[in-house]
Amino acid sequence: MDELGEMMVELMDSARLYIMISAPFLIAFSLALSFTNIQLIRKEGRRFVNILGIILSFMIIAGYAVLVFFDHILAKFFAVDPSAVIYLNCAYNAAAAVFLYFECVLIGVIITNSITVSFLVPDDIDVIIVLGCAIRKDGTPTPILRGRVDRAIKVYRNQIRKNGVHPCFVVSGGQVPDEVISEAASMRDYLLTQGIPEDDILMEDKSASTYENMKFSKQVIEEQWHENERIKEEQDAAAQKKIPGKRPRKVFVTTNYPVFRSGVIATDVGITAAGVSAPTKWYFWPNAAVREFAGLLSRQRKKQAIILITMIVAYVAVTASCYYMFAK
Repeated sequence: MDELGEMMVELMDSARLYIMISAPFLIAFSLALSFTNIQLIRKEGRRFVNILGIILSFMIIAGYAVLVFFDHILAKFFAVDPSAVIYLNCAYNAAAAVFLYFECVLIGVIITNSITVSFLVPDDIDVIIVLGCAIRKDGTPTPILRGRVDRAIKVYRNQIRKNGVHPCFVVSGGQVPDEVISEAASMRDYLLTQGIPEDDILMEDKSASTYENMKFSKQVIEEQWHENERIKEEQDAAAQKKIPGKRPRKVFVTTNYPVFRSGVIATDVGITAAGVSAPTKWYFWPNAAVREFAGLLSRQRKKQAIILITMIVAYVAVTASCYYMFAK
């Protein structure tokens, strides 16, 4: 076998080799994910979104089972009918490509999100966008939403302590039919109880998704924040040092698991803002991270479909080429 042939064989077997090397780690991850999911169901109830981690764990283990089954069939047919092995190997490598694709995306999301949540907040923030989520029946924030607002308050007070400038909150979240007030109003009321001046709070109360959170918050900043700054400059002589029409430096605050996806959406709508993460319960985060993984794939489904199909075609083509070369 010449050097090119060896390279083709290594490429043909690369997906299979990578998957088998990573098997112990992914199986351990699946078991840990299932454990945290069971805790989530016990504490938060049986809802479909609360079993996503178990579903993903089952899919990972089932994927390995399918690949092992393919290996068994390949060995059996190689002994009986070597001519059929090419078709089975093409099918095997197509399945391996699918598994490899989803494994790499999952690992990439976990690593990227872990890096994103470690962001250090700079000392000169002008605007703090707080992304909403569900509120209680009485209109008060749920523990998850309160955690986001508390994290934003910490950023706000640190900014005042370090440079004496009051950042502006933009609380973002609309109202669904079963809520007594909007998520933005719930956050504003909570901020007021924590001693935050009303002048430091802007509301965006029309959004129904993270995309709309970012899009409508951008409009609020462009319309209201800049107008407030203009008024301050007229009223405060010391503010003449400020640059008229400056672009505010922004951060957005959300729970730790959606920071990366929210940052992608912020970029899409034209907001330059770093993400600040609020902690959540240990058993909630893994399952929520699975939802974010699914959300990212769904958001870029056309692009991801092209990547997946390209991988499948490439592995099948390399496999067929190897057998063609050896047949000659």
